[in-house]
Amino acid sequence: MSAPQVILSNLVFYLLGFVVFLAARKQLSDQSVSLLSLLISLIGMLLSLGLIVLGSGQSFSVNWFTIANHNFNFDILINNLTLLLYFIVQFVGFWVQLFSIRYMEKDPDFSRYFSYVNLFIFAMLGVVISGNLLLLFFFWELVGFCSYLLIGFWYKRPAATAASKKAFIMNRVGDVGFLFGIFLVYSFFNTLNISEVAEQATKLFADFEIYSASQQYSKSYLLTVMGLLLFCGCVAKSAQFPLQVWLPDAMEGPTPVSALIHAATMVAAGIFLMARIAFLLTPTAGLIIAIIGVFTALISAISAIFQYDIKKVLAYSTISQLGLMVTGIGIGATNAALFHLTTHAFFKAGLFLGAGAVIHYLHHNQDIRKMGNLRKRMPIIFWCFGICSAALAGLPFFSGYLSKDALLISAFSWADAKQNDVYFLIPLTAVFASALTAYYITRLYILVFFDRQGSTMKAIVQSVVNTYSNVRKGMKAVVSAEEMGFRENLVSNFIRSIGPMEAAVMVMAFLSLFLPFSLNPFSMENSTFETTFPVILSEKYHWVAYGMLGITLLSIWLSYTFAKEEVGRIRNETAVYGDSNWIARFAQNHYYINSLYRFIFVKPLIGVAEKVEEFDEKSEVLNFTTVSGVSRWLHYFDSTWLDGVVNRIGTLLIHFADEIRNFEQVIIDRSITLISEAAGRLGKLTRQLQAGRVQSYIASLIAGLILLIMLLFVLGN
Repeated sequence: MSAPQVILSNLVFYLLGFVVFLAARKQLSDQSVSLLSLLISLIGMLLSLGLIVLGSGQSFSVNWFTIANHNFNFDILINNLTLLLYFIVQFVGFWVQLFSIRYMEKDPDFSRYFSYVNLFIFAMLGVVISGNLLLLFFFWELVGFCSYLLIGFWYKRPAATAASKKAFIMNRVGDVGFLFGIFLVYSFFNTLNISEVAEQATKLFADFEIYSASQQYSKSYLLTVMGLLLFCGCVAKSAQFPLQVWLPDAMEGPTPVSALIHAATMVAAGIFLMARIAFLLTPTAGLIIAIIGVFTALISAISAIFQYDIKKVLAYSTISQLGLMVTGIGIGATNAALFHLTTHAFFKAGLFLGAGAVIHYLHHNQDIRKMGNLRKRMPIIFWCFGICSAALAGLPFFSGYLSKDALLISAFSWADAKQNDVYFLIPLTAVFASALTAYYITRLYILVFFDRQGSTMKAIVQSVVNTYSNVRKGMKAVVSAEEMGFRENLVSNFIRSIGPMEAAVMVMAFLSLFLPFSLNPFSMENSTFETTFPVILSEKYHWVAYGMLGITLLSIWLSYTFAKEEVGRIRNETAVYGDSNWIARFAQNHYYINSLYRFIFVKPLIGVAEKVEEFDEKSEVLNFTTVSGVSRWLHYFDSTWLDGVVNRIGTLLIHFADEIRNFEQVIIDRSITLISEAAGRLGKLTRQLQAGRVQSYIASLIAGLILLIMLLFVLGN
């Protein structure tokens, strides 16, 4: 089988998993569902490894549909970027599903959960393999819909349904810009095939000097707008300012969903998109993207410091780390951003799964003020969470140190090349955001796992000593027959303590170490990743790595110092930052951006809808107070307007000259009718927009796409 055939077969498995688990959810047992779902993911993971062995450079294309003279193809593009994300999605998906077996046990909708996960992986893989922007957008929207389903999985909880609608709507806002960017790409390059667009764009930039000054300005301006419109999709999906507010609320979904969607895959789709179209970004677009990314990283890291919900700390951390990746894309360090995306997928998935294990152990309590001293009760989770935290903080011997330093060194090199000191604000802000990362993850680790009464430092030392002692005894037991009984007990007890949750977290913890990526714990150069995705690091700024290490250690020490004081306030039940500090309250509520959006957008729209509805009820033009009235109006609208417009457009295209008089009469007559019916129709449409039903939103989206296709048809003729 060829690589495209393998990929399509793999996607069919996930689609079948979704259909079977959903349709037969009452017939299949929970054990059967979990085993079948794990088998599908295991097969997919093995196939992705096989594709990596086969290598990249293959493609597949078949005609999808045609509008007028415009052909749109179903394209599959297989390159190194495809293979990287193709493996990450399925690898993380497998371990998240293994974790979910224990986390979701006894849930009445167990089968429905796994069906949604399979549909999500199918959609995410579709995004990864898409070779043209239209197909990518199709799967992109399906990913957003799956996110809506999984965030609102526990739909009986009002907070969960509100969070799912918020995520869905916020992502649609960004996707409007993304869609216009796709239209602009097609109008400029006359193709949506990513490889063909890349070839034309590369040639355009290479021959840029042959154009006149005015042509250069117009083309540069158009390409800048194009890149920024496509970036709107990334802003929404990867939760960048100003559309980042949906991600913390999305933590209302099951915690394994947060590990899969909101740490390793879906939010990384925006970074993947920008890496796919990086060749389109002009220096101006790159600068704007970098500014947005580093600003998002900073404000989210500050908010993470003041959170008391364990999942919201990790949610703001995710937004901050995505901001660093976006900064890397903006400064042209795409491969460094992809390296951080890879390491982040593993250690952040480990953190979310570790948090899920803690939440499950504490019967779904997420308040870190009510935690503490869990290191003795959950030793495996304690050590694995610590390893993933060290990777996030950027300590040596862990993967995060390699990827984060690659980003920072690239940022300083980029600023130096600009020959203007103002540009150094971007890498310096990134350094500050990274320092805050070490601060909030240390605070979280201390408050969750260490004793509130004793000394945290003594507890850390004692844990290390106990672990060393056990390892030492275990090594002696290997060669000492006298301690055979100890060895057997130690191994058997350890194995018995490992369940699905612990196994998944242990795998993510191992991948948070430096060894899977580089033999050198202090540099990514000559690593396995760097051979495929070269990252050129300037020797002039190698000192940044060591300077960042000093700043990180200082940040950890400060966090440890202030955490002791915070523990005292928790014991005295005065541990709400906002009670005495308005700055902390401001950051804790994420600068009241949600309140601002409600004031600017939500309340005015609701007010307009209420006024129009009030006017509509008093109007005698049309009566919508009965079902029959609505039915008659819909029949009138469909038979008179929709059918009439479609038929007349077709007639006008063929007999334009003969029908011009009828065209004028129809427009005039319909205009008079339209004026008299405008208030009633506006009230109806406004109520539909404010109905809160996702089905209506999807119907509106489909209707809009149909109208756009009609427009393309007219323009094509």
